[in-house]
Amino acid sequence: AMGGAGLHRALFARMNRDGVTAPARIAFADHTRLVRRMHSTMYGAFFFSMAIAVALPQLNAMAMEYVRHAFSEGGLGYVGDAYRSGNVLRAAAATWANNYLMQTLLLTIVISVVIPCAGLLKTFASFVLAGIGMAPIASGMAAQYTFHSITMMLELEAYIYACAAVVIFWSKLLSALRQRSLGPAIEGLRLLGSASVLTGIMLAIAGLYEAATLILLR
Repeated sequence: AMGGAGLHRALFARMNRDGVTAPARIAFADHTRLVRRMHSTMYGAFFFSMAIAVALPQLNAMAMEYVRHAFSEGGLGYVGDAYRSGNVLRAAAATWANNYLMQTLLLTIVISVVIPCAGLLKTFASFVLAGIGMAPIASGMAAQYTFHSITMMLELEAYIYACAAVVIFWSKLLSALRQRSLGPAIEGLRLLGSASVLTGIMLAIAGLYEAATLILLR
């Protein structure tokens, strides 16, 4: 988690200061303290819930049963079907559709524009559930995380940066109201659009990696 956070921060800093993702990357660099606090909050929830599940393994069993049901009979059945097909590209596309279009774009960014920062609470709850589900309660799980820890880093970083973009957007919107100027509001919208593209790219890479490792290395 620490390595992934540092890697993304360094990568964003070294990328060109232009392009469609530039407004988001520049905003993240200008709000370093906020980005760090968002990492601390989300990863704190993740690892704290993981520790609780180690002490209370029945929580892990309940979480895993929920996940199995969601990917077999529930709303994520299409993702489970894609992985069971053995087609890497189909599985990657299904993973991206859920992780980006549903979880990030709709339930983190768009909902936070309608209801201020509501997506942050949803993402916080997702990190808690992920921590409970990924708790290392069996010795064999260490081997599974050899590759899946990279998947975790790629996906969770995208969610964290989406939440940071939402907070920066609302800070700029409040500034626009105080100044009675459209400038900060337009800047905030550009940031949110740029962050949407950036996280979409991040989660496309994560989805392809996850599909390839889960299907080809199983």
